[in-house]
Amino acid sequence: MSWGIKITILYCGFVVLILSMVFATMTYKVDLVSADYYDQELKFQDKINGIRNTDSLHLSFKTEIAKQVVSLQYPEQWHGKKVAGRILFYRPSDSALDLSYTANQGEQGQQVFASGKFRRGTYKMLCDFQVDGRKFCYEETLFLN
Repeated sequence: MSWGIKITILYCGFVVLILSMVFATMTYKVDLVSADYYDQELKFQDKINGIRNTDSLHLSFKTEIAKQVVSLQYPEQWHGKKVAGRILFYRPSDSALDLSYTANQGEQGQQVFASGKFRRGTYKMLCDFQVDGRKFCYEETLFLN
């Protein structure tokens, strides 16, 4: 076998490798954190201020995971106050499994989420609240079995 044939085989193998890599990357599903990430990036200072507000008041949120429910205990300072906001359970591995809820502090200062909607794995709980005209942000990573 001559050098010309060996170089041609090597070159064709390289082309096949590159084309297969291009095909594999074209069919790979990529999930963004959110579809409107640019708008959220412009409002990121609001989130920083919300985290500072949460830290400055030493607010203590408590999350409990049981077999049937995931519960969020609101800070005692908020009991009896109107809490507005959103709670997002963000699944980093698959955006189709994200869950979004409206903040609703019950009479006991607790909100319960049915765990039947959750899949086994890691969720990031992202909470944005507004109480007495101030914005608060809270984040926690949850591992659900």
